Amino acid sequence: MNQPKHLTTRAYINGKIWTGEKHQKEVTAIATQGERILTIGDDSEIQRFTTEDSKIIDLQGKYVLPGFNDAHVHFMTGGFYLLGIDLRQKTTSLLTF
Repeated sequence: MNQPKHLTTRAYINGKIWTGEKHQKEVTAIATQGERILTIGDDSEIQRFTTEDSKIIDLQGKYVLPGFNDAHVHFMTGGFYLLGIDLRQKTTSLLTF
């Protein structure tokens, strides 16, 4: 079997990992290199990306979700903003009714 071009520094295995993809909503493993995800798949697929220097983290069946991070938001104000009309892209200076 061919060795992958990129090798992982960490492999997270034995988990329930939500991908957000329609064709493959959940996988059991992730291979990462630094702060980047190299690939996702089942445990055996991810093992191909590991070396003796890779850190293997057993998720013990735990669920993994991506970090939904925002630099800064006030939840109530941000929620009210989403309820409004966004006119930033308007193309006319005069609204008529």
